[in-house]
Amino acid sequence: MGYNMINFLSIYIGNEKEAFCETRLDKGLNVVYSNDNNKGKTIVLQGLYYALGNTPIFPSTFDYENYYFIVDLSLGNEKFSVCRKNKTFLFRDMKTLNIFNSSSEFKRFFDEKIYAIPRIIKDDREKIADLDLFYQMFFVGQDKRDTSKIFNSGYNNKDDFMNMLYSFAGCSKITSNIDIEDIKRKQKSLKEERELIRKKEKFLSKHSSSAEFATYTVDRELYLKKIRNAEMLNDKLISLKNERNRIQNRKLKNEALISELRSLNRSLTEGSLVCLDCRGQHIGYENANKDVNFDVSDNEIRNNVMSAIQRRIDSAREDVEIINKKIFEVQRELKEVLKDKDISFENIVLYKDSIQSSESADERINQIDCELNRYDNLLKMEKDKENLNALTRDSLLNKLLFEMNALYKILEPTGRFTFDALFSKRDVNYSGSEECEYYLIKLYAMAKILKHPFPIIMDGFREGEISTAKESIIIEKYKELPNQVIFSATLKEQELDKYNTFSNINPIDYSKNVSHHILNHHDVDLLLQKLSEFSVTLCAGPSCD
Repeated sequence: MGYNMINFLSIYIGNEKEAFCETRLDKGLNVVYSNDNNKGKTIVLQGLYYALGNTPIFPSTFDYENYYFIVDLSLGNEKFSVCRKNKTFLFRDMKTLNIFNSSSEFKRFFDEKIYAIPRIIKDDREKIADLDLFYQMFFVGQDKRDTSKIFNSGYNNKDDFMNMLYSFAGCSKITSNIDIEDIKRKQKSLKEERELIRKKEKFLSKHSSSAEFATYTVDRELYLKKIRNAEMLNDKLISLKNERNRIQNRKLKNEALISELRSLNRSLTEGSLVCLDCRGQHIGYENANKDVNFDVSDNEIRNNVMSAIQRRIDSAREDVEIINKKIFEVQRELKEVLKDKDISFENIVLYKDSIQSSESADERINQIDCELNRYDNLLKMEKDKENLNALTRDSLLNKLLFEMNALYKILEPTGRFTFDALFSKRDVNYSGSEECEYYLIKLYAMAKILKHPFPIIMDGFREGEISTAKESIIIEKYKELPNQVIFSATLKEQELDKYNTFSNINPIDYSKNVSHHILNHHDVDLLLQKLSEFSVTLCAGPSCD
């Protein structure tokens, strides 16, 4: 998709009882402000990336699980919308409606259809970075700030964040599909085989009868490695089969569901279906998470739902095919490991023909030398790649730190601090205006060096009483970026008109919002109208007529 920028156009939050709609966002720099706290700024800014799969960090009093979050976005000339209700995600563009029952399902779709998410190594395997880790490149919330680590640290940590940055820049530690440890094991095995052949030739030169061969002791360490390798492959095989079974089960359930919907279509041509509780003629489909309902008595809505379910069936079929290929490969490896009953090359050699010509032995040694040379070259190539990537990673980090220190010097001309890492040391945590400056500087440096296309959002960008002079510098520097920028701030009464004095800024005033209750009755119709674009039907209570 090139270097097209992604922009938030609007956000809708609420349910059938209360809602809030923000449609004033601009593609440039936006400042959402109010004359007091608790006016809803945090809920809106958090909601933007929450709708796209971010881990919720809402105020404790906000029951976000009971509300729908919808964002309209643009990517170049394309426009699309995403709706989230708890664990369920809906994606809508001009052509399709897609339904996802988990953030992992949505992440995969996001990676394939919207923007490629960086890959990292986690738990000894390559995986797509989690969305809440990815979004920290351009989003800083108001709560749970700690400059020494990432937000929501637990499964992910700051090393994962750094590896994600390197992956985004194309210099990650994932250099190829070559298994370095497997190559080293093969090298060791070939060297042992070559040594045994030489020992056998030397033995044959002294003894004329194979009956005089002495059986070598089985190498216990090699034997245990073989057992461990076999167990690992077997566990992998079981895991893949279990995963295949889970996908097959989901596929069967979706096939049964689409069959029911098709049956419903046939029934509607022969009569009308009614709700036995209320006698209404609206028949609903509820997704697996019980987060959203669709009125499938409407032909267009039913066809959209069936199309979305069919895409999930097709996706599951593709996943099963991929897993079947993986299972075949693991089975082949396991068969190869278990092919010989005895592991040591001594016994393998002993039980082969006792009279082996010197020419045959020399030929095998030559083959082994060629294989060892090939493996040496592969390892050297990987080492050269990794060394080059390491230099590139160092260069990237130096560029980020240089940009951070340069902006710091503009903000603090007499300051003596120097950033030497993207995170502070564990026992050194910034606070007040220092903390706020750190996040602003870091977000700016990552946007400028990595050139990502995502909106930059910082809730409370004046926390710690950043001076007016520094605020002006920050705003002017961020206006230089091509990214959409959304800041929030709480101002004093005498400051409420200050952002009108800046050029090319979109000020959005939340001062008139009711404290602690941004959701209202007036915006419900707008929300319901937006939900109808996703074919979502809300039921207000026992009477669903």
